[in-house]
Amino acid sequence: MRSTTQTPLVSVIIPVFNGAAFVARAIQSVLDQSMPDFELIVVDDGSVDETSAVVRAFTDRRLSLVVQANGGPSAARNNGIQRSRAKWVAILDADDYWAPTKLEAQLARADATPSAALIYTAAQYCSPDGNAISEVPATIEENIHAALIQKNHIVASSAMIRRDVLERVGLFHPELSGCEDWDLWLRIAEVADVAAVPEPLVSVVTRPDSLSSDATRMRNIGLRVINRVVERNPGLTPATRRRAYWACHYAAAIAYQSQGFVPLALRSLARSVAFRPTFAPGYWRAVRILSGRPQ
Repeated sequence: MRSTTQTPLVSVIIPVFNGAAFVARAIQSVLDQSMPDFELIVVDDGSVDETSAVVRAFTDRRLSLVVQANGGPSAARNNGIQRSRAKWVAILDADDYWAPTKLEAQLARADATPSAALIYTAAQYCSPDGNAISEVPATIEENIHAALIQKNHIVASSAMIRRDVLERVGLFHPELSGCEDWDLWLRIAEVADVAAVPEPLVSVVTRPDSLSSDATRMRNIGLRVINRVVERNPGLTPATRRRAYWACHYAAAIAYQSQGFVPLALRSLARSVAFRPTFAPGYWRAVRILSGRPQ
């Protein structure tokens, strides 16, 4: 489906599983980019709906479709990356979509910061019908690794990554069924600079069946990612390690609280306090949990 053998500036990878209802919007947001020099690889990860038919309905020659047996988001992203050709690789989840200037803004930021191997943008969370809910800022560049070890500040669909750093640190970890993007950003931040575009150029659609909605699973995967960071970086200060584990348990406490699981919320909160006993808001959160407040 490609029109030329010339190497594009950016390779865009869209992994999709049973996304017939929404993948067309993601694809169209790429085709509408103000920067037209890209290839778009859609990886159908074993869908059993009409996903492939929806993709094949597009006639743009920059678009290609890869169909594979179901292997999960990491396997689908990695398959697309391995088939791609450009210096820069951009990830777009199938239910998210971009503003038309997204790639143009990132390439401009890359030109201004040649040392950066990862360029990310701000993003907005929105409902399936497009109503904005909240914004994820993109302001952190200095000491990004220290910030990332406490929280994933980079939305996957906002990331544009230089291929040579992927060859150096590896691709998405196929054994992680969540937080695989956070794991990759941490590995990149350990060896290269990261730059931010402050404009919210990505819309992230929230869904109740999202993989990130399971608080226990996400906490366990988060702890696994942190353990991997600690093993790779024996020079991390004790304070940095404690902050990382505190943040993971505290986030789980908030998630449990929002879902009404009081005992689990209190248990996670107690674990967070063990790592950061001087964090006063944690004690006020315990009061709110016991009083039955959702947040």
